[in-house]
Amino acid sequence: IATVTLNRPTQLNAFAKEMVELEMIFGLLSENGRVRVVVLTDAGAHLMQAPTLGLLHLRHCWHLRITMMSTGGRVSLSIYRCKKPVIAAINRHAVRIGITMTLPCTIRITHSSAKIAFPFVGRGLVPEAASAWFLSSLIGLLRASHILTTGETLPAGDKLLEGLFSEVLAKPEKTHLLDSRLLGELYNEPYNSDKQEGVDAFLQNRAPNFTASVEKDLPVNVPWWQEVDTK
Repeated sequence: IATVTLNRPTQLNAFAKEMVELEMIFGLLSENGRVRVVVLTDAGAHLMQAPTLGLLHLRHCWHLRITMMSTGGRVSLSIYRCKKPVIAAINRHAVRIGITMTLPCTIRITHSSAKIAFPFVGRGLVPEAASAWFLSSLIGLLRASHILTTGETLPAGDKLLEGLFSEVLAKPEKTHLLDSRLLGELYNEPYNSDKQEGVDAFLQNRAPNFTASVEKDLPVNVPWWQEVDTK
């Protein structure tokens, strides 16, 4: 598993011209036989923000206006062409290139407090990086048209974005604490032999023979939710 982490947290991971190197990175990962899957994620408050204004000052460069592919578009197409599955793990908010570059990914995962925005119309710009095609292919022309025409900021779980993410988790910190507690209980329960059987089966390259039951051998902190009395 290869992990590509965007790490410019003090600039909210704003897209800079150096990030066009991602095109080369995904090309190399695509051809690397040792890589089975690629995870694209972020460090800091955003997956990636809009480019700095300096990258947009092209109106006096006529030859660039005619021939240049946008840097964000080149990165998105390199992900689209990647021969390996690419998983986008969106830890925080994703705006403009921060969300459009994830559209070619095989799987997109985020959490319920993430904010998603395609604010091109408010900047007087057209959707970048073939995002109009990708978005309409993923969620349908009707909802894609609504999102791109209004440019509004939406929570990741909004109905307009339904189908864009494979999973929209609860707050990541809560999810992490829960899975840590469950793992801790599994490893601390001496009577549950399934955990050792799973490790042994993996090391011996055989199918596991699990004997524990849901009725008797769940971790002591299950259920962790509050049961609702429907009587």
